[in-house]
Amino acid sequence: MDPRDLKFLESGQGRIKLDIALKRYFSGEALDEELRNRYERYLKSRIRPMMERLIEEENMELLARTAKLGWLQTELIDSFISMAADRGSIEAMTFLLHWKEQNSSFEDEEFPL
Repeated sequence: MDPRDLKFLESGQGRIKLDIALKRYFSGEALDEELRNRYERYLKSRIRPMMERLIEEENMELLARTAKLGWLQTELIDSFISMAADRGSIEAMTFLLHWKEQNSSFEDEEFPL
């Protein structure tokens, strides 16, 4: 097993685990299916800190890949847009606004006059 995977499994520090999970899951390296699933579950369960990291680092590649995986839930997208605006990440904010526009449905909402 790769030393990074062992460190992920043994570490109790959230920042270290998140760093490793992001790098390993999105690396494109062949991973054992069980390990890949573990990283995926971890990242999905830590979507807010993950998005905060991607926005702070302006990592548009991973932001787009996360969106394509379907991990950006519509009920959280507004908080991610606000997060990007608060941090001055115009590129991330623009991407998230476009994603919201393309993936949100207004059919169920009522707009009183």
